[in-house]
Order: sequence, then C-alpha cells, then structure tokens
Amino acid sequence: MLPWVVIGALLILVLILLGALNLRDYHLLQKGDYVQVRRGGWIPGTTRSIDAESGMLLSRYAPLRLEPGMQFRARRFTEREDLDLGMINLIVELLRPAISRNDADRVDNLGTRLERFPAASTLLETKHPKLMRDLGLVRGRRAEADAVEAIGKARDLYRRYRRHGGPQVDAALKRLEAAERQLMSRQPSAI
Repeated sequence: MLPWVVIGALLILVLILLGALNLRDYHLLQKGDYVQVRRGGWIPGTTRSIDAESGMLLSRYAPLRLEPGMQFRARRFTEREDLDLGMINLIVELLRPAISRNDADRVDNLGTRLERFPAASTLLETKHPKLMRDLGLVRGRRAEADAVEAIGKARDLYRRYRRHGGPQVDAALKRLEAAERQLMSRQPSAI
C-alpha cells in the first residue's frame, strides 16, 4: 500500500508543479473575432483572464478584433516582454489591411494600441519603416482634419458671442483664420 501512496503523492506534486509553471505563462487565444490575452491557470492546459496591475495594462492587453475571415493560431509566452512582442506583431499584421483599404478609424485605433508598448516604435522603425510611414500619414491626416474641424467649431463659437467679447474675440478670430489658412494650404499626399 505504501508504494501506491508514494506514487499518488508524487503525481499530485508533479501536477502542482506543472500548475505553478502554467500560472506564469501568457496566452494569445482567438475567441470568435477577437484575440484575447489570458494567463495560465492552476490546472495545466487551462487559462484565466488577465489581472493587470493597472488600467494602462488592461488597455494594453484588451482584446483585439481580427480582420474578417482571419484565423489566429494560439500562442504561449513565458515572459511579458515576449507577450508584448507577440502583441506588436499581431497589431502590425492587422495594420497592413487597414492601411491598404484606408480605414482611418481602424488605423488610428491600432496606432493608439501600438503606442501603449514602449518598445514598439524602436522595433518597428527598423523592421517596418514603410508601415510606420503609412501609419504616420494616415494618423496625421486624421489629426489634421480634426484640427480643422476644431478650428471651425471655435470660430463659430467666437462669432456667436462676438458682440460680448470685444477686441479679444476679434484677435482670436484672426489667429484662428491664420491657423486655418495654414492647414488648408497644405496638399495631402497619397500613401
């Protein structure tokens, strides 16, 4: 009977050790149209939702929507730096079709996600300079259009309350008109 007890105890110990090792792992798994970041569970082969220490990490590791029809092969990482690299590579993979179809919303969203990874800019500038150029152009055009819209909104507000503002409003309107002329004089370049 004693050998069976020892064998059982050793099996339980091995399962506990495997579970402890699995707890340290990070997983990228496809769930429907999204890729989720998950942590390993106590039972080998299981995963659990990631508990980040801060809201920044929760937003960094938020689920990523895949392109329609895209399949993602599950990946496992033992270090957070490797997980970050895996996320950066996935975002790059998702950026290419979004840039090619000129989906400014998607490009801006993915670009914002890239900014949450400190190593992304140095890594991508050396490995993917054309992608970084295209990303900058699409996001820059969007920011420029937002700036023109914001200037127009400010101009309309100043004009609406002009009679109450006096010379300060006139000076503000001149500044806005100069800024708008400068923005509008630039010709957008094609990607």
